[in-house]
Amino acid sequence: MEESKYPPGSRENPIKCKDIDGEHEYLNRLRSPEGKPVEYERRGSIFLDDNSILDVYGLSYEGLPEPVEVYMNMYAGGRDKRIVDGFRFETDFLKPALWEKPAYFQQVSEQEFGNEMPEWPDKFTYIWSKSGMLLRMGPWIYADNDFWGCPNPEWNLNRLINCADQVVHQLRGISESRPVMVASAETALQFMKTMHFELNGNVSEFMKNAGKFEGRNDMSGEEAVLYFRIWKVDTSQFELNLNSFKEAWENSMKLKK
Repeated sequence: MEESKYPPGSRENPIKCKDIDGEHEYLNRLRSPEGKPVEYERRGSIFLDDNSILDVYGLSYEGLPEPVEVYMNMYAGGRDKRIVDGFRFETDFLKPALWEKPAYFQQVSEQEFGNEMPEWPDKFTYIWSKSGMLLRMGPWIYADNDFWGCPNPEWNLNRLINCADQVVHQLRGISESRPVMVASAETALQFMKTMHFELNGNVSEFMKNAGKFEGRNDMSGEEAVLYFRIWKVDTSQFELNLNSFKEAWENSMKLKK
């Protein structure tokens, strides 16, 4: 039987580990596509016709409809680099960053506004959260995990990272007087597309001078508002980060092979 014909973790192509500790080490590295922790439960062992023994685990994470069954061979030895379909390995780019925690949002809010908190636009905290993920993962790994595959690698990724940086660390976009500064209206549309929002109004009008973006989430249908202003923006400071993000993405692709 040719193992390569079957997905990693299947009965015909089990994950190869060294003893029970190796099984747990592998399972502890697994994450959901969005980086959520994976819970696992041993379901027992099975004996194959060739007298080999496989351990069976059920994998689950928040939002998964039902557990995924994975087969492991702890007698095979080694440290398997293959990934069970529908999962990822944990990397530094999948670990939540300090700026993604609610406490950071509160800290920046107090620094910027003191005791006079603004009225937050619809879905701003959602956009803030997704922007934090984009800053952590970088555009390539983020796109790999995104339902729509955004951001498109053909877009100006430096400018998108700059938008996310303004939202997360400066809480920009909440009003006309505190907009996200963009080099073009196209960047604003691409950023909001990455956040899963499509413009409600006339695209041609918005392209003239950007301004107030009012859009609808293309999955849930929820409405969002974010403010932009076209301005000369220097994004060169993000080029080094982009190189690191691309290198991490390329390494993750190698692990999948």
